[in-house]
Amino acid sequence: MSLQRVKLTATEFAAICALSANHARRLELYEGDIYEMAPSSQLASVITWRLSSFLSVHVLRADLGIMHSPEGGIRFAENTVLAPDIAFIPKERITGIQAARFATDLPALVVEVVSPSDSHAQVREKAARYLRFGVAMVWIVFPKARTLEQHTLLDDQVRIVTLGEADRLEGGSILPDFSLPLREVFDVGYPITEETEEES
Repeated sequence: MSLQRVKLTATEFAAICALSANHARRLELYEGDIYEMAPSSQLASVITWRLSSFLSVHVLRADLGIMHSPEGGIRFAENTVLAPDIAFIPKERITGIQAARFATDLPALVVEVVSPSDSHAQVREKAARYLRFGVAMVWIVFPKARTLEQHTLLDDQVRIVTLGEADRLEGGSILPDFSLPLREVFDVGYPITEETEEES
């Protein structure tokens, strides 16, 4: 007799996340299965902070909606709760702020910042997953290469545009009037070392 793997709902996943043993873990639920994400590198974390800061200032000043940090889970389906590095939910999509549950309003923009432990193919597949759920645009940031990929859907096909540090990052219709030299995201102002844990 074969045993069928039990798939979790978002409600059951929330109960698991609430356990004290899981408070420090970054977990996601995709199609009923739990996945744990490794902590990001310091460079990826700083890049996330810088880009999130630029976006947040613009969103606040223009009163465009709300931003989400990676600590906040977003329920994309009954069996899928994901925690993007950065997410923007425009005000026209906001039905309310959940005090005790995961967010249920769909982001228009999601950002993932790649760490050395991340598989590029898996991050791109995750971007396609966001788009299939209805996210309008996904940005994938590659800190070491100092590039950013813009992922959108065009006729049900994923369209990817790659920007280099000499380009400007534009918000378009999703973030009206947002424009930023991409170099400002990557210029962290301090030396970047290549030392690994094994070498230290």
